[in-house]
Amino acid sequence: MNRNKILFIDTSLSGLSGDMFLSALIDMGFEEKNLQEVYSIIKKSYNHQVFKGFKLTSTIRNGLQAKILSTEISEQYHGVEIEVFKEIFYKSLEKTGLREAYKNYASKVVEDLINAEKKIHQQDNGESIYLHELASPDTIFDIIGVSAGLQYFSILEEAEVYATPIPVGGGSVKISHGILRVPVPIVTELLRKYSIPFNLGPVEGELLTPTGIVLIANLKPIFQTIPDYLTILCEGYGAGNRLIKNFPNVLRLILFNKIGGSIHFLENDYVILLETNLDDITGERLSYAIEKIMETGALDVTAIPCLMKKGRSGYILKVLCTLEDEEKITSAVFNYTNTIGLRRSILFRYKLRREMETLKVNIKGELFEIRVKEVYTAHGSKRYKPEFDDVKYISEKLNLPLDDVLRFVNEAVEIKFKKI
Repeated sequence: MNRNKILFIDTSLSGLSGDMFLSALIDMGFEEKNLQEVYSIIKKSYNHQVFKGFKLTSTIRNGLQAKILSTEISEQYHGVEIEVFKEIFYKSLEKTGLREAYKNYASKVVEDLINAEKKIHQQDNGESIYLHELASPDTIFDIIGVSAGLQYFSILEEAEVYATPIPVGGGSVKISHGILRVPVPIVTELLRKYSIPFNLGPVEGELLTPTGIVLIANLKPIFQTIPDYLTILCEGYGAGNRLIKNFPNVLRLILFNKIGGSIHFLENDYVILLETNLDDITGERLSYAIEKIMETGALDVTAIPCLMKKGRSGYILKVLCTLEDEEKITSAVFNYTNTIGLRRSILFRYKLRREMETLKVNIKGELFEIRVKEVYTAHGSKRYKPEFDDVKYISEKLNLPLDDVLRFVNEAVEIKFKKI
């Protein structure tokens, strides 16, 4: 089987649940009409109009646009015995158009959930267990829906699966059995069984559900750095139904295509965008503020002239920084400007791989070290750019025009790096 694709499941800003996985697949391109077919099949398998419907909407969380899936279950529903749940599930599964591999995947997910529940309750297979949250119609909907979404992208046949360690949350959660600490026993049992890498926190509440664990575990993910030589086919974002302060709670899926070649050029990460409007700052003070914010560690700072209320001219200040540097960069913006508020968003960023080389250049009899940025382009070639501050330093030290120094440096770059 030729697995020429990679599905990357990024749970670092979300945790994982069935509905988030399903909504991310929809956002990635799985058609909603297919989900409607799954819903119609499951609804007919329940009596008394238990499964009332589902709704897909769009939301923005910390600057990330994502799909969010909500299901409506009758208030009269309070769970069923395991055997009844299994009967409803398999009856629904057989009526779908899923290929055998995806039916087997869905079946394995359900059986693993049930076996974990039995172990937690220390019951033998012959004894009856009454399921509450686990047996809800939306559990079947999530499992069959995700299976259909995976089939839509031919994941089981064509893709390797990579994933990040999963945040599990913290604190306590109230379920049918009472108040339990997070992670709850069935989650810890499944984490142990599959040896899933996880992180405690970073927020209070449950971020990882049993359904989420078995859905990802049965894809046999690799919890390592994604290999190189890839292009992006599509991506999707699925938001959880719970709003969490300062935490997006958004699952990201990316489907990559493997490519040949000797250059791996594509990297990605998250950055913070801080914005504010300034209408009472002089050009000199703004220039100084930009300089100091950059010195603090910002990735980039931009000031855009704009016309503000009451006809006042002003600037939109945009500051990019890493998540790690957000606190000190925020302080710098407040310290060096007169703003009283900042807008904050998290942005997903693609970037070409780059490395920093050191070049020794002899100019006018003096030897200087210059940093040169080596960038790998999307076409597999390289481009080079000397650090401007180093060129400026030489220009000032030797009292030479900047263009003359640049010419010396670029000739040295051609000789060393381009091998002319």
